Amino acid sequence: MRLKANQYTYTEQVLSDGSYLLTLHPAGLSSVQVRVIEYRIEPHTAARLAEFPASQTSNHANPHQLHRLVATLLDPQLAPALELIGSSHERWEFEACIDEHKNHLRLSGQPLRES
Repeated sequence: MRLKANQYTYTEQVLSDGSYLLTLHPAGLSSVQVRVIEYRIEPHTAARLAEFPASQTSNHANPHQLHRLVATLLDPQLAPALELIGSSHERWEFEACIDEHKNHLRLSGQPLRES
């Protein structure tokens, strides 16, 4: 889940790794407590990501942009922030590859069957 930059900037409890807890109240749904991890991409990493054409990466390599990862994994000991950040980026790269194969690299009129 992503949060807009101007939403939910208050904290209910700051955790040991610098992430924080807050409770979301989605319209028409019951409230849910989430953990928010804020981070920026290191300039060196952003420079390396910028070398790839936009079609090969879903990353927006802006080292000044604040990113927020929202998770329901609340314990920083069981789910360290750096691991969640890495997993999130890996997932988006995987999703981009699936999209590329499914929608853009289809050579025949019949797509691959999904099981």
